[in-house]
Amino acid sequence: TDRPRFYFNKGITVDTGQIGSYNEDLSLQRAGSTKIRIYSNYVRFYDDIQPSSNGAYDLGSSSYRWKRVYANRVYAYGSFNDGFKFSNDTDAGMSLVSSNVLGFYTGGK
Repeated sequence: TDRPRFYFNKGITVDTGQIGSYNEDLSLQRAGSTKIRIYSNYVRFYDDIQPSSNGAYDLGSSSYRWKRVYANRVYAYGSFNDGFKFSNDTDAGMSLVSSNVLGFYTGGK
């Protein structure tokens, strides 16, 4: 096409349920700002990720778990009845941040 972009003032519906890119990274933008970019081997988010309802959804499952989580600090809220296990890290632990918040740390507090 001779146009640099298309503007739609109504929703786009596709019968196949698929929107893709031939061989380029795929970006989802809002008001010209990239929010999600899909690369060939990973997805990058440029904003916070939040569930639509408090305490209603899981991240992963008992069958499909995340391999690793890299974070500066991890907070867990709610009841803790499954126990915790730390391995291969002698400077790891958890501490009670407030009455119902448990903080995990590695490599120092």
